[in-house]
Amino acid sequence: MSSPVTLYSAGDCPVCLWLGAMFFAKSHVDGALFLMCPHCGITCARPFRDVEQFIEDKINRFTSGVRMVFPTREEILAVVPERDIVREYPYEEWGDDWFKSYLAT
Repeated sequence: MSSPVTLYSAGDCPVCLWLGAMFFAKSHVDGALFLMCPHCGITCARPFRDVEQFIEDKINRFTSGVRMVFPTREEILAVVPERDIVREYPYEEWGDDWFKSYLAT
């Protein structure tokens, strides 16, 4: 990536558990905010409070050719409350190996 990016997480992935994190992402097509796990590729529409809500909200953004960009903290907070941002990571902690197949070029 050309510039430093902070990644914002809504917590652990419900599929990967502690192996993956659900990161806030945004569609490069329509700017819609969603969550994705770079480990397993699962996506969902919004932060979830329990497994049933996750299953109900589960979407698959990537099958339709949508690619992602990383939203800013301000873009996230325009859609969800601050408590939904559980952790911040520097991009380098995850890096291109995890995200390159999902990123818009």
